[in-house]
Amino acid sequence: MANQYSEFKKSLTNILGIGLSLFIIHTILRGQYSVPVQRGTILMIGAIMIFLSSPSHPYLKSKLPRLDELINWLEIIIVISSVLYVYAEWFEIAEYRPGAPNIYDLIVYALTILVVFEMTRRTSGMTIPLVTLFFIAYLLFGEILPGIFRHSPISIRAILEGSFGLTGEGIYGLVLSVMVGTIYIFVIYGAFLKVSGAGDVFVKLAYIVAGRLPGGAAQTAVFSSALFGSISGSPPANVMATGNFTIPLMISVGYRPAYAGAVEASASTVGQFMPPVMGVGAFIMSEITGIPYLRICLAALLPALLYSTSLAFSVYLEAKKEKIGIIPPDKIPKVDLSLIRQAAILAFSLAVLIYMLIKGSSASFSCLAGIIALTAASFCDQQMKMTPRKILEALSKGAQDGLPLLSICAILGIAIYAINATGIGLLFSQVILSIAHENLLLTLTVTMLAAVILGMGLPTVPAYLMVVLVMGMALKKMGIDLLQIHLFVFYYACLCTITPPVAIAAYTGANIAKANPMETGFIAWRLSLVGFIIPYLMIFNPEIIFQTQSYLKVFLIFLFSLAGILSLSAFIHKFLIKPCSLSNQIMLFFIAAALFYPLYLIKAMGLAGLIVLLLIQKRRNL
Repeated sequence: MANQYSEFKKSLTNILGIGLSLFIIHTILRGQYSVPVQRGTILMIGAIMIFLSSPSHPYLKSKLPRLDELINWLEIIIVISSVLYVYAEWFEIAEYRPGAPNIYDLIVYALTILVVFEMTRRTSGMTIPLVTLFFIAYLLFGEILPGIFRHSPISIRAILEGSFGLTGEGIYGLVLSVMVGTIYIFVIYGAFLKVSGAGDVFVKLAYIVAGRLPGGAAQTAVFSSALFGSISGSPPANVMATGNFTIPLMISVGYRPAYAGAVEASASTVGQFMPPVMGVGAFIMSEITGIPYLRICLAALLPALLYSTSLAFSVYLEAKKEKIGIIPPDKIPKVDLSLIRQAAILAFSLAVLIYMLIKGSSASFSCLAGIIALTAASFCDQQMKMTPRKILEALSKGAQDGLPLLSICAILGIAIYAINATGIGLLFSQVILSIAHENLLLTLTVTMLAAVILGMGLPTVPAYLMVVLVMGMALKKMGIDLLQIHLFVFYYACLCTITPPVAIAAYTGANIAKANPMETGFIAWRLSLVGFIIPYLMIFNPEIIFQTQSYLKVFLIFLFSLAGILSLSAFIHKFLIKPCSLSNQIMLFFIAAALFYPLYLIKAMGLAGLIVLLLIQKRRNL
């Protein structure tokens, strides 16, 4: 009986997942419904799926299973009742009761907030709910705090209404709108790639391209993770998808398990800022700033390539220094007709997606076109063929994969409401400016630390939003361009996934490698140290994000930056063509600093210095 009930819940969850994905596809094709229908329906179905598929608490699940199920079904009834009430009363609420909700409105607002807290707790743990709870506490008690932290009184009625989302913020606000309107279809696209096997093509191509290079096993991890991560966008998911292939391979050719896990974690992180998806951050960034999505993708392209190149060079130096061999030839896939056909199917799908974006279609419609192209083209290959069963599996899996992010986007609305209602963003910008004394470098460093520290306990998107909303004003007052500010903060929020002590991507890699998690985290952080310089390049060398009319300047800055990154990598590894002496290391450090300096003359001197050092090492190596 228990098994039958479990199967019933699993089947119901799958059916709801298919329904959720089809609803999203329908609204992309036919247009979105009103706020309560569009956002409320997806929130309701997502909540029901979460409550059906995860226990209220592991203790209750094991010791008091009937109580656990009672709680689950009670929460399902609450969320259905709340959403249906909003359906029925939305016109009255929005037109006649803004600022004056009745008692039933307030009860529904409070229940919706509790449901969203519980959804997030079940899918992402306690950290995000606790941070949001802090913001609610600040809304309630900030009026009694001393000094600059005090804000004007805000009633409980206003807090419930604002947190619910009538003001454009809150649960039903902007962030949830981006999730249901744009982000979810890309999550579904990722599921289609996995179910069809197209995602595996990325790994095979990386084996072929990088497998014969020194450190080829690690190079494969760098290339495959960048390719796959550009679509998946989630570092832990990326580690799981590609790391199961690359980490055992790295260990088999001589890399230490902790190093193998760290390489995969570092490489997987680049997916969050590698176009076209950028870990869904590009869509939210576009909505908040008003900057076109394609412009954000273009700006992020060269910094992402620099980061991947720095990792590729780091693992190359490690392989040369430790004399690690190449991948055995029998491990490298053969370029046969089947692989060419599968790569063509994947390329066709991505080409359709990118073509539709360039043509001017919305991101969501372009992604749907990519899904349709992948499904249609998959019939050219027997292994990849998307049968009706596989299509339903991908629709269900896509909906379920998006549940954690759906919960996060809903609860983030409460935090954004609190930031704007209390004026804490303006307060922090004033504090930062007073501490930094108009010093741009110091302000950037404070912002970097805030993004990394906050990001250790939060997923990338909430960490990025909270930091940019709270601290972005200070940078804007110092004359920094809006796109530069958002990319700067977003980049560091991404890097937190490999920054100890809480480095979720590194710990995922350590689990596959069966290595010490903390050791893996610190190795991943060291491998990515060069990447911590790149956001500063975006600020002081804006040509790297195409903020110039001259493509020659873009090329020159990219060339100098690439040379600087290679120099800094060699400095960190104490190896260039051969092991570096102390004097060589000092030279590499100053060469890198010169190549990163905003003046072209200084950059040219740095490049000349690197060439001289290469010649010196090459001569000594003869």
